[in-house]
Amino acid sequence: MTPWETSKRTPRPWQVEALPEVLSAARAGEKVVVSAVMGSGKSVLIAEACRMLLHGLSDEYRIVVTTPSIRLVEQLTETLSEVVDVGRYYTHAKQVNQPIIVACCPSVPSLAEELRERGLKAALMFADEAHKTQSATMQAAHIALSPYSTIGLTATPFLSAEKKRLKLFDRVAYEYDAVQAMADGVIVKPILRHYTGNSGDTDEAVLEMITKTSGPGIVNAKDIADAEAYATFLNRNGVQALAIHSEMSRIEQAKAIYCLGNTEIGVRALVHVNLLTEGVDLPWLRWLAMRHPVSSRVAFCQQVGRVLRCAPGKKAAYILDPHDLFNEFSLTNEAMIGNVPEPTFEDKARDLAQELTDRSSSGEVDIEMPLVLIDRLSSYLRRLCLAFQSEGHLKRDIKSKSWRTDWPSEKQLGVLNRAKSYAVMAPAAHRSVLDAAVAAADELNKGDVSDLIDSLYTLRRLGRWPELPTLEKP
Repeated sequence: MTPWETSKRTPRPWQVEALPEVLSAARAGEKVVVSAVMGSGKSVLIAEACRMLLHGLSDEYRIVVTTPSIRLVEQLTETLSEVVDVGRYYTHAKQVNQPIIVACCPSVPSLAEELRERGLKAALMFADEAHKTQSATMQAAHIALSPYSTIGLTATPFLSAEKKRLKLFDRVAYEYDAVQAMADGVIVKPILRHYTGNSGDTDEAVLEMITKTSGPGIVNAKDIADAEAYATFLNRNGVQALAIHSEMSRIEQAKAIYCLGNTEIGVRALVHVNLLTEGVDLPWLRWLAMRHPVSSRVAFCQQVGRVLRCAPGKKAAYILDPHDLFNEFSLTNEAMIGNVPEPTFEDKARDLAQELTDRSSSGEVDIEMPLVLIDRLSSYLRRLCLAFQSEGHLKRDIKSKSWRTDWPSEKQLGVLNRAKSYAVMAPAAHRSVLDAAVAAADELNKGDVSDLIDSLYTLRRLGRWPELPTLEKP
């Protein structure tokens, strides 16, 4: 029987190309990653690989498929069940008699123990959303399972430098990037829309952007209370909206999604909290509003990926970006939809601090700071403000960006001179960068100095350096 013969789905060209690579790696006992953009159909590839690998598998062996959440367990089980006999394993489902077991990541240690007690072994582990395997729980679970081979599937195969690669895997076996996916009609083109109005209030600005955009979409929120409040705000201002979050039952969540997808009901928006980032298949979404400024490039890319899936009549997806996150992360369209990774905030601060030290010791910075360092200081200051803002430590109004390119005013420099001592609250690397930015204030633009002042006064208000999320946080 040829591959894909039993599948109810027509395989995409990339899946046909990737399948032999997956089968070869699995049979050779390798640990590899398949990198494919969001929405490209990784679960279909897993299903067909499982079907092919079942031939000759002894009764005491199992193929384990891991995925981050119970909802994704159910989705994967549905896809795999089209071609193979599948069991589910999580808190309320302990099915291990089937040759294929789809398990929720938090339940994998328990599954490993149960397999051991029954005298069963893992021949192969498929790790869906493989970037989740970085956790200590999954690292330990992998050791306990001890599979002959391990295949990961993700849009983010490597996080940054070699030292930051996904620990369970040795190489990328196959890569399907955003450019290929767009050419194949798997995803649509993202169209960015920045705020150009006059309101300084974020909620008002996002409302204005939504009213100028047609079709159903999603809006992100900081937490559950924020989601509920903004859904109420939208409804009060003529945009029918519902909140959706983890405190709602799965039936309530499904009902909210149904209401958004049914045009006759009239719901225009769902306001969510980290709920629509992985494994959600809503190809009919037309737009996404980044109301809450995330500080992780990966989180930004994952949220954007929710609206890029193709659907009949859908030519593009609109990204409503009032905080200018697209430029904050220095993304190209390919990087955004391909989920290009980035070093951590701490890594960037240490690298910049070290370069400043090296150049200063040679006398180069003391004479005149090179333009490349000015650009890196500018980028650092913008990202620091973004991190403070995303964690709720700093509130900034939405406003035009044109003023940022002016030279700093004397008043600004005077305020900065009074605030510069607060840099002492920062860790060593960050303090070095902040001190360098203060010293180079005359060479920075008005926006950079504003970011620097806001950051320093945030430290003063907090009285400490807060814990900040990393740029690669899934």
